[in-house]
Amino acid sequence: MSSDGQMQVHRVAVAGGAPEPTSLEEPKQVGALWLLHRRLRGRYPLAIALGVLLGSLGAAAGYFAKGPEYTSEALVQVQPTIPRTLYQTEENQMPPLFENFVATQAAMIESPRVFSVAVDDPDLRAAGWPAPPRGITQLKKIIKVGYRRGSQVITVEATCDDPLQAQRAVNAVLKTYESLYAEQMVRGMNDRIAALQVRRQELESELNLLRNRILKLGEMYGTDQLDTLHDARLMRVIELEKRVEEAAHTVALLDPQVDESSLEPPEVDLSLPALAAVDVELKQMLDSLEVLDAQVAHAQRFGPRHVQTRRLEEERQVLQARIDSRAEKIRSLVETGEPIQSAASSGGMTLPQARLMLARLSESLAAAREEATELGKTRLDIIDLRVQVEFKQSRLAETALQLEQLIVESQNIQQGRVFPIYGDLPSAPSRDRRLQFMVLGALGGAGLSVGFVLLIGLMRPSYRYLDEIEDAEAIVPVLGTLPDLTSRADDLDSLASLSVHHLRNMLLMQSRPRREGGTAFMITSARPGDGKTSLTVALGMSFAAQGVRTLMIDADLVGHGLSSSMGTADRPGLRQVARGADLGQAVFESRFSGLWVLAAGPSTRQGSSHNGTYEAEHLSAEAMGRLLEEARRQFAIILIDTGPLMGSLEANVAATVADRVVLTVPRGQDPRLVRAALGRLRSVGATCAGLVFNRATANDLRSSMSTISFHSQSVRATGVNHSESGAESRHALVRAILMSGKATDPEGRRPES
Repeated sequence: MSSDGQMQVHRVAVAGGAPEPTSLEEPKQVGALWLLHRRLRGRYPLAIALGVLLGSLGAAAGYFAKGPEYTSEALVQVQPTIPRTLYQTEENQMPPLFENFVATQAAMIESPRVFSVAVDDPDLRAAGWPAPPRGITQLKKIIKVGYRRGSQVITVEATCDDPLQAQRAVNAVLKTYESLYAEQMVRGMNDRIAALQVRRQELESELNLLRNRILKLGEMYGTDQLDTLHDARLMRVIELEKRVEEAAHTVALLDPQVDESSLEPPEVDLSLPALAAVDVELKQMLDSLEVLDAQVAHAQRFGPRHVQTRRLEEERQVLQARIDSRAEKIRSLVETGEPIQSAASSGGMTLPQARLMLARLSESLAAAREEATELGKTRLDIIDLRVQVEFKQSRLAETALQLEQLIVESQNIQQGRVFPIYGDLPSAPSRDRRLQFMVLGALGGAGLSVGFVLLIGLMRPSYRYLDEIEDAEAIVPVLGTLPDLTSRADDLDSLASLSVHHLRNMLLMQSRPRREGGTAFMITSARPGDGKTSLTVALGMSFAAQGVRTLMIDADLVGHGLSSSMGTADRPGLRQVARGADLGQAVFESRFSGLWVLAAGPSTRQGSSHNGTYEAEHLSAEAMGRLLEEARRQFAIILIDTGPLMGSLEANVAATVADRVVLTVPRGQDPRLVRAALGRLRSVGATCAGLVFNRATANDLRSSMSTISFHSQSVRATGVNHSESGAESRHALVRAILMSGKATDPEGRRPES
């Protein structure tokens, strides 16, 4: 129940109004933080004590678990270029992707190969570094490599709890990296020098082969310069072709078998070749022109402005002018019909001689043509080989130059572009987290203690404080509290008396008007030993002290707690009245004025069906209802003490006929039992007047009597296995009632007789 709801209930009680009993429903849900607080309340001293103990142990363990750490830092400077001696080579220039080169070197420093070699460094092993593979794993953990984008410096750090090991670890890694990098640079340079040397040898060998082929082709001609010789062969072929044509014409003129009348007259041909066939001088000049043209063509390779070229061009121009003049003269003779001396008519050659000359000239022409063709092919092969020689020579020169540059710059290249700066011995810790670990250890120990105490509370859930049951069972009101009389507090007796009288007033508000008869209250609990019988006796005395005619009925047919405490175990009681006996004969007045008792009645288990008694299993709602109707006519208040609600038959029967049910909940009670008991009451249709929190602490008791608020204070729990000890606990509560001014009520009135 909330604080506002609690205040409202008690204010109504003080004003004299009667709160309406609430139907039984499920308890409201509470928050997780409140549940945690409930489990820790009353156990805070234990949690604090364990927290101090475990926190101290955790702080000590945290302080000594991790010592100070020392960091040795080394640097690796990566130069963009390498100083050169004479030549600028590919190796001493800036790499195309310099940032990628730096990143590659950083990755190489922390590569597995570097760590596997560095772990065997003698200086590092002398410092106590473990052997592989544990040493490699530990080295990977402490080494940190970093670089900024665009920077030329790589940082290498080693962090561990030993400064000497930190220094030697980072230096071992750098030495291994430097040796591997230098080895890589030297091996790369040597491989390239070897490749260039092999290439040079290959080119030289290829050049020798090409030159030998040229020499071999020129051996048959005595020279490899075949241009002039080829031109002469061509001129010879041309000359022989002309001579063959002339010889053939001569044969045709001298052959008697030729019928001149059948020949068609030849057409007049005034071209230079036709004119040369009839004019010896013109023919000689044309032959000279052809020779001169061949010489001019041969001289063109020296260039158009060469002296020889220019001289031949001048001679050709002069000869061409003579040819044009002679041809013009012959054309004029032909046109005028004057006789022209023919070349074929000279010499007086006979037909056999002409045929023999034609045959010999034809053979010479064929041989000349074949020789010219073969010479032309050889000339073209030599030209192609010379082109290849020029190409190989250029490649050889380039290879020789690169080889010379690499050899000259080899010393600088071997030094490389990477320069490590080794780490120093750290003089002060770079990081000391002992204080943080100590705090974490203390917090961990304290948290473990709180968790342990919380686990105890979660494993044993119970109602230990008044506001817990008020909040958890808010639908069912809390009528009042009863103190834990086993405590030795000085004011417990007065508080107990006050709480019983307060509970009496709360029940009076729910009682029927007197003209309708008395009100029957059933006092029960979820389990045995929860103080219901003590509460019944104390309430009976309180009602009687106020002058209310009160009857207490012992309906616990198994435990007989009320009968035993009143000394009426052998008197006729509930069993006999339920069977038909007279109620007035069975009840008796106690030593306290106005308080009457109906015992449970004696029982004989041998034959309960014909000995005039009822056992618990024979008690019916009809019989119990008739008894209560008769009791209501004689008494204003009827208090029914039953067995535990969850373990007795008569309690369930009495709950159906009682006007109100009061459920006693002792401190330490399991909430599940309380909910089960309330569920049982709901299932049988009973009306629950409310809960009575028994064995409350003194602070809970004082706060429950306040008309302003119900804020409980956390006090030490006294355990959950606190059961009634028979008459001793009941006498303690009765003694508290008697000692409070002879049972005066909270308003100071004396009990009426």
